[in-house]
Amino acid sequence: AKAQVQAMQSQLAGVKKEADKRVSHLAVSLTELRKRLALAEEAAHDVTVQLASANHKLASQNEEKQSQVVQLRMELERVKGKLASALKLAPAADEDNEVAADKVGDMAADVDDEVASDFLVMSLQVAELTEAAE
Repeated sequence: AKAQVQAMQSQLAGVKKEADKRVSHLAVSLTELRKRLALAEEAAHDVTVQLASANHKLASQNEEKQSQVVQLRMELERVKGKLASALKLAPAADEDNEVAADKVGDMAADVDDEVASDFLVMSLQVAELTEAAE
């Protein structure tokens, strides 16, 4: 019976030794998994921070674009008002434009006359100088 108890104790020691090895292996694996989890949590935190930053940027850009749209609409209304005023004044402006065009035409004719007169005088002077030189 004593031999049987010793055999059982020896067998129990072997099982305990095997169990200790497995527990040690599981502890190492658990430690490794905890490290990986910590790295994953850190990466997730970094991504969360980046997403928050990007979201803030987009919100800021959206706000800026909305402000630009409001300003453009105001400018459009201002231009529409000016256009409406210009269209109301267009008939009077057409008459003014005709008068101005007539004035410009008269001035151009005067300039043409002056240029022709100056050209004639210069031609005569060149002819006189040419005769004098001969």
